[in-house]
Amino acid sequence: ETALATDWTRHVLHTFPQLVPNARNVSVQPWGVEATGQISDGQNYLDTLVTFTFDGLPTAVAIDVQAPGMVTSSPANCEQPCTVHPQADGSVLTVETSRPGAPELTTVSQYRPDGSVVGVTGYNYDPTAPNKSTSLPRIPLTLTQLTELAEDPAFEFTP
Repeated sequence: ETALATDWTRHVLHTFPQLVPNARNVSVQPWGVEATGQISDGQNYLDTLVTFTFDGLPTAVAIDVQAPGMVTSSPANCEQPCTVHPQADGSVLTVETSRPGAPELTTVSQYRPDGSVVGVTGYNYDPTAPNKSTSLPRIPLTLTQLTELAEDPAFEFTP
C-alpha cells in the first residue's frame, strides 16, 4: 500500500493544480489511517490532506479511499443535510454539507459499483490548524471540483 500511496501522491500533485488553478503551495500529507503516514500491509483504508493556500489563506481538502468490502455505511445512511445522486455507471454520489452557522465543509462521496468508496471533503478553514476558525468566505473548491476528485479513477485499491 506504500506504493499505492506514492502513486496517489504523485497523481494529486500533478492533477490538483489543473483542477484548482488558483491553489498555491499545494502539498500532500503522507497517506495513512487517521494518523499521517501510518501504513501497514493489507491496509484497506487510506486518507490524506491536500494542503494549499487559496487567496493567500491556508486550507485543505481531505481525501479518503476505502477498499471494496471495507465500507460499513451506505448512501442511505448519510446525515442531513445530504443529497443522494444515483449515477448511470451504477455508482452513487452523496453530497453532505455542514449545518448553517458552522464552519463550512462539504463532503462528496462516490460509492462505486466494486464496493469501494472515495470521499473528498472541502473546507473554508484550515483543518490542520489548532484553531478551526473560518478563514475563507467559502469553500475554495466547487461542488463540481469535489465531485471530479471523488470520481477520479486513479483512487482505487489495486490487488
